[in-house]
Amino acid sequence: MLRTFGLILLAAAIAGAEPPSDTPTDILRRSSKLQQSGKLHEAEQLVRDLVNDKSLDDPSRVIALNELGLILMAAIRHDEAEKHLRRAIELAKQQPNLKPIYCMRARMNLCALYLETGRLPRAEEQLKYVASADLLTSLDKSQLTSLRAAVALLKDDQRLAIQIYQEHLSELRSATATREVSVDIATTLNNLGTAATRSGNYSEAARYFTEALALWRAISPAEQAGLLRTLVNLGACREMQKAYEPASALLAEAIEIARPLLGENNLLTAGIYAEYAVVLAKTGRKKESKEFTSMAKRAAQQASAGTPSGLVVDISELSSFRAGKTPGTPAR
Repeated sequence: MLRTFGLILLAAAIAGAEPPSDTPTDILRRSSKLQQSGKLHEAEQLVRDLVNDKSLDDPSRVIALNELGLILMAAIRHDEAEKHLRRAIELAKQQPNLKPIYCMRARMNLCALYLETGRLPRAEEQLKYVASADLLTSLDKSQLTSLRAAVALLKDDQRLAIQIYQEHLSELRSATATREVSVDIATTLNNLGTAATRSGNYSEAARYFTEALALWRAISPAEQAGLLRTLVNLGACREMQKAYEPASALLAEAIEIARPLLGENNLLTAGIYAEYAVVLAKTGRKKESKEFTSMAKRAAQQASAGTPSGLVVDISELSSFRAGKTPGTPAR
């Protein structure tokens, strides 16, 4: 449903100065490269060390906290991500020299997290603080558009959600072709597929997911999280169409990505195992189906200890994150 973005602009950049070597900007640049290679764990550790650096100034800490939240969102670790995004917002509010846009971007990311986890009232509360007139870039406006469409979708207003997504897609297709635009198009196509799935239009959903999947493959490995989610979405859609063999292949590929990207004890991994078990049973592979059912239960039990109240992971309506961007611009 959503796209999230980072705040890769640190204190020196805020002041308009050229940052020296080995600055937080350099650390976040290395983190971004790791994310683009699908190495979320290494990226996380790098940014955690930066956040915990006692010599780091508060404006830079705001940006690093937001980035850490984004990495954790990409790893489907919503409870930890929420903690760091909320901390970024609270700290940003205490920085009179930090432009309001940086707090707003953290709020939009937190809103995206709440929408991802089915907490609509909390998402809408964050949106109250976001004023479009204060947004600096087209990416900011694009993010806000995506969030509003997601809110409409969760309110079961599929018509409005589809209208917003389609208008957004038209704008993206007319934009200059860049990697960032390709990511946005793939995300929006995935989200249109999600809306069509909610409406029960599985053939339309499959068309959107298939187009999104081709784009994610072209961008991969930099966008493993987006690729994973669309694979699962299309697999679940194919299952609803009773195309069990294609569904099985898509979910098997998703598992191969989920294990190293998310780990075994993760709610999304557990959800993929469970969906795969259902499809395996429908293809006559009963023994394998039972094995994956057991694996899903174990993974869910291990993951539940770190799960916030109200967390929802719906295998048929997974949305797309944006997992990485080369630092040097303020938004992702």
